[in-house]
Amino acid sequence: MPEVGIYESEEMNAFATGASKNDSMIAFSSGLLRQMDSDSIAGVAAHETAHIANGDMLTMTLLQSLINITVIVVDFVIRQTDWYEDYCKKSKLLSWLIHFVIVNILFLLGDLVLLWFSRHREFEADATAASLVGMDAMSGALRRLMDDSHAGETVTADDPAAAMMIAAPPAWTDLFSTHPSLERRIEMLEKKS
Repeated sequence: MPEVGIYESEEMNAFATGASKNDSMIAFSSGLLRQMDSDSIAGVAAHETAHIANGDMLTMTLLQSLINITVIVVDFVIRQTDWYEDYCKKSKLLSWLIHFVIVNILFLLGDLVLLWFSRHREFEADATAASLVGMDAMSGALRRLMDDSHAGETVTADDPAAAMMIAAPPAWTDLFSTHPSLERRIEMLEKKS
C-alpha cells in the first residue's frame, strides 16, 4: 500500500512517486480533493496506483539513464574517429561546433523517445484505472481535469515534475509533453471500452 499525502494547491492534480512498490507515495492536491466527486477521485487514485504497480517511475529513470549512456558512448566514439581528429587539427571551433550539434541532436531525439514513452504509460495507466474503478469514473476524472481553471499554476508542462502529475497540457503541445492531452486520453479510453 503506497503512502498517501495531500499538498496545498488550487490546481487539480495528483502524482505518484517512489523507486519501488514498497517505497511509493501518491499525493493529491487539496484542489483536486475539494473539486472532484468521490468517483473521480477514485479514478485518479487508480491511475496513480497503476503507475506504481507498473513500475513506471523506475522504468522512466532507467530509460533516461540508457539514453544518457547512449549519447555518452556515441560522443566517445565520435571523438575517436579520424575525421573528427582531422577537423580538430583544421579548426577547433568547427570541430567543437560539429560535436555540439551532434550531441544535442542525440539528446533531443532521446528526449522525444522518453516523452513518447511517458505518454504511452499515461494511456496504459488510464486503461488500468478504468478496469479497476470503471470507465465512467476514469473518464469523469479526466473530463473534470479539463475544467480546471488553475491548471498549470503549480507545475508547468516543461517542469521535470510534470511527468509525475495526472494533469495534461493542451493538445497542441502533445509531442513535447510527458502527458497526452486530456482529449486524446478520453478518446483512447472510449476506443478501448
